[in-house]
Order: sequence, then C-alpha cells, then structure tokens
Amino acid sequence: MKRWEGPSSVTVPLKSDQIGPYRLIRKIGEGGMGVVYLAERSDAQYRKQVAVKVVKQGCDSQEILHRFGQERQILAALEHPNIARLLDAGTTDDGLPFYVMEHVQEHRLISTRITDVSLRPIV
Repeated sequence: MKRWEGPSSVTVPLKSDQIGPYRLIRKIGEGGMGVVYLAERSDAQYRKQVAVKVVKQGCDSQEILHRFGQERQILAALEHPNIARLLDAGTTDDGLPFYVMEHVQEHRLISTRITDVSLRPIV
C-alpha cells in the first residue's frame, strides 16, 4: 500500500491525497477515532475549501464505524449558525467512511465571538 506524504510530512494512512472530488491539503486535527484534513474541491464543478473527517485506519471496528455513522447523521440533522454544516459523505477507496463539512477558519470564530459577546473589565 502506497502512503501519501502530506505537506506537513505527516504520513496519511490513505492510498492518495484524493477523497472523491476533494484533494487533501494538510492535516488540521486528530481525535480518538478520526483525522480531519483541510481539503479543496478539485473537479471542475466549483472551488471550495472544506474539512474532511476520515475514520483512522485500524480504528475501523464495528463499534467505531457505528459511532462514526451516528456522528455523521447527527451533523446532517443540525442547522445552526455556530455549527459547521455537513456537505457530503461517503467511503474512501480504502473502505473508510468520511464526511465533508464546511471549513471554519479560526480568525472568523474569534472575531464572531468578540462581536457577539460584550466584554466587561475584570474588577
């Protein structure tokens, strides 16, 4: 199995840097059961940066796959301005489930939070 070396030289346990129409750019997060990548749509349909979460290879037990499926379904049902929206989902060529969410840049989160909250001096 060929391993793709990402720009941050972190080994990605996938056959390539492509998941469906999305090209992986770099790893932006990792948790107990999954890895999140910054990616962009790479076909001619449109250009958009997204976050792609994939189940870690080796963490694909039936229990983990069930929990990941539940997480994906919950996200599909949520609609709130402070929650990143689910855009797409599927299975990699390796058979690992993934989902695609809107990518929210950190500076947008911070500036939105400062605008929404009235800051009071500490006394």
